[in-house]
Amino acid sequence: MINHQFATDLSLIRVFNSRWSAMIDVPIISNARSSKYEHNAPPNLNDERHSMHSFGLGDIRVAAYRWLFNPATSPKANVQVGLGIKFATECL
Repeated sequence: MINHQFATDLSLIRVFNSRWSAMIDVPIISNARSSKYEHNAPPNLNDERHSMHSFGLGDIRVAAYRWLFNPATSPKANVQVGLGIKFATECL
């Protein structure tokens, strides 16, 4: 059995001011799998390798973030909160 997986994230972040920002994240995924044994019955009668492939977008995320304390007056410690939504997508 041979498995190949590739995933990358394309992210775009926009900073509106010192406290607010927004983000969109689009993962791109590619998978390939091949095996000699999964589709043959009984094994070893046929040495043919069977393969499966998938490619597509992962779950796309959109979010907004805000620093709770003013970064100008709290340079050593701060807390960031965010609210977002994840859109379920499928590989083809």
